[in-house]
Amino acid sequence: METKLSKDAGNKTWKPAPNKTGSTYSCPWTDWVSPNPLGASSWSIGWKSFTAMGKWLLDKRPTIPRTQELDRRLPILPIDFHTVLQPTDGVRVTWIGHATSLVQFDGINLLTDPMFSERAAPTQVMGPPRYRLVPPNLWNLLNTPEMKIHAVLISHNHYDHLDSDSVIELNSRFPEAWWFVPEGLDCWFKEKGCKNTKEMTWWQEQELPTHRHIKMAFTPAQHWCQRLSTGVNHVLWGSWAVIGPKHRFFFAGDTGYCDVFKSIGEEYGPFDVATIPIGCYEPRWYMCPQHVNPEEAVKIHMDIRAKQSVAIHWGTFNLSNEEYDQPVKDLHEARAKKLADATSFIVLKHGQTKTFPSEDKQIPRRMEAHL
Repeated sequence: METKLSKDAGNKTWKPAPNKTGSTYSCPWTDWVSPNPLGASSWSIGWKSFTAMGKWLLDKRPTIPRTQELDRRLPILPIDFHTVLQPTDGVRVTWIGHATSLVQFDGINLLTDPMFSERAAPTQVMGPPRYRLVPPNLWNLLNTPEMKIHAVLISHNHYDHLDSDSVIELNSRFPEAWWFVPEGLDCWFKEKGCKNTKEMTWWQEQELPTHRHIKMAFTPAQHWCQRLSTGVNHVLWGSWAVIGPKHRFFFAGDTGYCDVFKSIGEEYGPFDVATIPIGCYEPRWYMCPQHVNPEEAVKIHMDIRAKQSVAIHWGTFNLSNEEYDQPVKDLHEARAKKLADATSFIVLKHGQTKTFPSEDKQIPRRMEAHL
């Protein structure tokens, strides 16, 4: 399959566009192999993916400790209302769980991949359950009159990242919020009642209509998509760069490692804060194309030139073969080896809020066009 590239005149940054055949998307780099056999580019690759997926499905998942031990080792904190409802001059991140964070900066509040339900599945009757629930006062916060959500970023349509009940509840509470979604998802959101949607492809930029000083850029990731209603890879996936007048935020979504993160760093970095996945990475022979491990997460942190990163996509659902606390242990080891300042990539507790203060910085001249 031909790799499609798009480059601006005089711009040396590699800016790949997704391959699209009919209604099916795929990553354009030649070393990509879909972990889902239905998304494979040939019968031979499809059979290889099928046998790998079958082997992985038969593997035994690690045992999650009882709630009492989890409460001690992986506590769920109530959200600090006083802090979250105050303006900030920096970038404030509250980790809700999995890939869901509340991010506040430059006068906006945004959510990433809101997933509040107890199961990551088409139905709440069966499917992977949460072993760490959302913070106990989350909906109290969201129902507080002072609380506003201006934008929601969606990385892709897997059930642990795009949850129908959560979308409907949020849209009911914040009908004026804008939903920034990958190409192919606009109709799904309209069916859920969301009237304010911006459907985007890689490298496309859109202003936040309520805050025109904020730009959202949909950027690549190495992943795939599937829901029962849409089939395999009929919707695009990606990451997000949010560009404000004072700060820049990056949401990596769900991804395997690839060199495209260097391009994102060149085009939109440096970022003040990034949220980067560190979990759901074992076994590597199956998960490597779709999920980074902590060492690769640190590479993304470096590639995009993030000043600070927060670990996400761990400690919530039992979706892979590493122990529930192994991602944090591996992150500690990786950042000690790779980073001059290990505190530049941190782990938050569920419900914990961290404010990263503003720092003076010189934005590279080539970035000024994006402001």
